[in-house]
Amino acid sequence: MQAIGNLGSAFSTLAAPIQQLSTEMQRAAGRADDLRDGLNGAFRDSAPAVASLIEQIGTAQGVLNDNELAAAAKTLQNLGTFSEESLRKVADVAAATGKNVDGLAEAFGRCEKFGDAKSILGLQKAIGASGQELRAFGAALDENGKLLVDTTARVDAARDALQRFTDTKFAGALAAVSD
Repeated sequence: MQAIGNLGSAFSTLAAPIQQLSTEMQRAAGRADDLRDGLNGAFRDSAPAVASLIEQIGTAQGVLNDNELAAAAKTLQNLGTFSEESLRKVADVAAATGKNVDGLAEAFGRCEKFGDAKSILGLQKAIGASGQELRAFGAALDENGKLLVDTTARVDAARDALQRFTDTKFAGALAAVSD
């Protein structure tokens, strides 16, 4: 009889943690639904796939917030530059620098979409790349160490230098920070 009492006591002890786990799982499911709903306007039929990508990048890594990543994904989509690669790049830079994910998405998206001097300088500032760092990747600088973007060739060189710089300095940063 005492064994039955002990078993009842064990079940009572487990009931609260099981209830708490159930509540947390319901909240997580609600957040996932909210994330998908929030992405529907920008991504339509691909919203569930984008939401899964955001959950994979953010939640699995535990470094970036899903809502921040969703805002960044929408910014990239609105600029016509969204891809899994572009979102992962923005996430890597954000994890490495601690800068706002959506602000970085804006800078990367504008640079990719327009590729002009203004967007290149904006991206340089957003990621904190010095002229000297970009020179090492082929960008031209003036006598004061500022990025030269006054000709098509220099704009192309600066854009390529920014690409190589971000790929070299920030690739895999999110995974490294989350380990």
